[in-house]
Amino acid sequence: MASDDLSLADVSVEYWRAVAAVRADESISDDERAAVLRELEQRFGRVRADALPASRAPGPAVIRLDTIRALHEHEHALAAYCPTCQRWVVLDLERLIAQGLGDYCFVGCKPRCSYCGAPGLWQLRPPAMRPGPAAVAYIYPS
Repeated sequence: MASDDLSLADVSVEYWRAVAAVRADESISDDERAAVLRELEQRFGRVRADALPASRAPGPAVIRLDTIRALHEHEHALAAYCPTCQRWVVLDLERLIAQGLGDYCFVGCKPRCSYCGAPGLWQLRPPAMRPGPAAVAYIYPS
């Protein structure tokens, strides 16, 4: 199958399969391996995101919400729940940043209840919706 007839995803899969096969082949020397890898790169070319058709263009920018500071910058809230005593606490992100915990990565860590000491659960809360321009219309049945 010619690489011109393949979709972008197919080209990527075919390229990486070929690269993996060349790297796993112990019967060729390092110089031969480098030459084959260069040939593969020339054959498949480099796929650039700006060369993608509009339907395959990258989506909106990804934001990271893994630290206390990142949550605060993107106006999210972080709450902790204790399933043992059923308490909810919304963390004061500004105070935590002021205490030097802005770079604390809470992902993969469980909060501990300050009341009963049991492990808890995080709840990430997105920013509240703000009233904006009248871009949404409400349609009522007549």
